[in-house]
Amino acid sequence: RPGLAALIFAVSPMHLFTVIWLAARNQLIAGCLIVLILMSFHRWRQGRGLAYGLLSMFLMAIGLAAAEAAVAAMGYLVAYLIVLEPRHTRWHIRFGALLPFLALVVAWRIYYVHLGYGSAGLGGYIDPGRDPLRFAQALMTRMPALLLAGVYGASSSVFHLLTEQSQVIYALVAA
Repeated sequence: RPGLAALIFAVSPMHLFTVIWLAARNQLIAGCLIVLILMSFHRWRQGRGLAYGLLSMFLMAIGLAAAEAAVAAMGYLVAYLIVLEPRHTRWHIRFGALLPFLALVVAWRIYYVHLGYGSAGLGGYIDPGRDPLRFAQALMTRMPALLLAGVYGASSSVFHLLTEQSQVIYALVAA
């Protein structure tokens, strides 16, 4: 079954843009690093040594240097701790493992903003760090459209061409 999942992922048209557009190759690098982060984090949490925990932190730093998309690793790490961490482990011990990663992401974000990185003034992009309320509002309509695109291959780029009222209807139908 893992082979089938890898095949479906590999042939998905959703990844075509990342592969064919030269400037998007950093997304592939970040994706590979996220896999390595998860592998080393898993080995660390399975008791194979602190070196794996430090390796996963190092890989996270490299991933963040490659693409801001590496922040997605945090979601996978949270999911790992919820689903795969032994049930007898207390919550504060489980999530204490994320504190170094969280500190790294916060330090990266401060440095990222200080250097003036990121997009601003684009209609389709809302920086969650600079405008979290507007980002949360947009998430309510955009997430169903993105999920529809991911599951059925429907283009999510059409969504931005719709009027605000049509976007709400589209999101409701997609949900």
